[in-house]
Amino acid sequence: VPNGSKNAAVRAKVEKLCASAPCMVVSDSDHDYAHTYYEMEWYAQHVGVGQYLVVEDTNIYGWSGWMNLNDPNQDGLKKGPMEAANDFD
Repeated sequence: VPNGSKNAAVRAKVEKLCASAPCMVVSDSDHDYAHTYYEMEWYAQHVGVGQYLVVEDTNIYGWSGWMNLNDPNQDGLKKGPMEAANDFD
């Protein structure tokens, strides 16, 4: 389902689809920590048993083997998808 997870029409479509069959979610949107954490909280309610919630681009800030040249985290202060996934329960 394309478009943002904060869009009411998208949320309604996801709820409808996941009510009728087990759902797997691949999140690849805004890479901000707060947005990623919000998405995980919301989508986790709809992921079926035995399915996965995949968060893309977890290598953006925290992974020590790579630097995002378009948005460097030179001070180590930025938090993105990896940090959100690590904090998610």
